[in-house]
Amino acid sequence: LNHKVDEGAYKILKKDGNTITWQFSSAPLGIINGRRTVISSAMDITELKNKDEMLINQSRQAAMGEMISMIAHQWRQPITTISMVANNQILDVELDNINKEEILNYSNNILNQTKHLSETIDDFRNFFKVDIEKEMVTMEGIINDTLKLIKSSFDNHSIEIKVKIETNISLNIKKRELLQVLINIINNAKDALIINKINKPLVNIDILEDKNFILINICDNAGGIKKKLLTKIFDPYFTTKEKQNGTGLGLYMSKIIVEEHLFGKIEARNSKEKGACFTVSIPK
Repeated sequence: LNHKVDEGAYKILKKDGNTITWQFSSAPLGIINGRRTVISSAMDITELKNKDEMLINQSRQAAMGEMISMIAHQWRQPITTISMVANNQILDVELDNINKEEILNYSNNILNQTKHLSETIDDFRNFFKVDIEKEMVTMEGIINDTLKLIKSSFDNHSIEIKVKIETNISLNIKKRELLQVLINIINNAKDALIINKINKPLVNIDILEDKNFILINICDNAGGIKKKLLTKIFDPYFTTKEKQNGTGLGLYMSKIIVEEHLFGKIEARNSKEKGACFTVSIPK
């Protein structure tokens, strides 16, 4: 052993049936009394883990508010279409202009719109399920699932999303955890674009790979993050959106999920295109 090794956190079942979490690490002490010596430590981090779980729950509750707003955007168009079709049918009846083929077209249109509404509910309900098992996912699949949830909201604000994927590697992860991270970052970009009233607002999502990582780059053209805030944005309860009721938990929880659950890293910087850039790196 030549350097400190963090051996990770493990759940331990006690005799009384309760579970605690301990974290283990080891480090070399050099030669003592002619013997190569190692020190190992075991620390009870149950309370810290419980606090993390509480923050995760708070973060998910905050995300629910965002999701309800997104559902409203997703539903607006199909509900308008159903209303229009129903009005057309009523008008045809009042004018005694009933046509069997047109009634079938109206009915099929309504069925298609209600199917879309039902699928939307399933998409959002699945987002809030707790991932128990890991699954093999592609980045294309992850991005498609993300866009399903957010795209209507972005379209409503005329914000363009450009996606470029340069890897087809699959990852064995808890999918909804990565979804939560991406939605947090992309929604932050949307808020910045709206607050700063950017002309031709844009979010770029570029996904590529290097030797060890899948790299997810999410960049906007909203003007960037003030230099003095760049070191604070991942702190718990730190927010630049007080007037917009920001909780300050989104990026903090994203960091926890990426580092402790996905074993990756998350970084923020300002780009040359006058916007903020977030890079999420997930080990291959």
